[in-house]
Amino acid sequence: MTVDWTQLRTEYESGSASLRELARAYQVSKTAIIERRNKEKWNRPDAIRPVTAPPVKQTVPNRDVNAAVRAAEAAKLRAQKLTFDEIAKRTGYGGASACRKAILREMQRVVVESVDELRREESAMLDVLQSEVWELAMDKTNTYRLYAVDRLLQISERRAKLMGLDVAKDGNLAANITVIREVPNGYLREPKS
Repeated sequence: MTVDWTQLRTEYESGSASLRELARAYQVSKTAIIERRNKEKWNRPDAIRPVTAPPVKQTVPNRDVNAAVRAAEAAKLRAQKLTFDEIAKRTGYGGASACRKAILREMQRVVVESVDELRREESAMLDVLQSEVWELAMDKTNTYRLYAVDRLLQISERRAKLMGLDVAKDGNLAANITVIREVPNGYLREPKS
């Protein structure tokens, strides 16, 4: 079937039918109409296009009144090392992902009052982990002892980073000290009197 492009263009420019309707009526793809429209520069009158009102800018954030309380509660439960699934069930989030995102948003919003407090909490958690893994590593009947030793090393590395115990390989760079190993001739002269 041949397409009467002149008639199709007339209908398109009059705005009486949408692209989908025209494609169905003339048994041609929407893409073919669009390509032809762009090539021949067809136009529709502006009056036919629906006028949409500009979006209204909302001055009050669209947030549930209880969202802050719920997010704060979720953050407290996370500090107790509960899983995101468990926290979501207790606080009413739709799932673990939504709960995790809410906790992350809350953590970005709240400034940590004391870094030392946070460091102590993290250190206490590492202590608990280390005591659990230590028993597995020391059990000579445990066939997976080496995995436990690897975990102990990782816990120790994390604790060293947390406490700032790791020092750069070149201690001089870390202390901002420059060591001169060789002085050019004549560079250091005694002051003339």
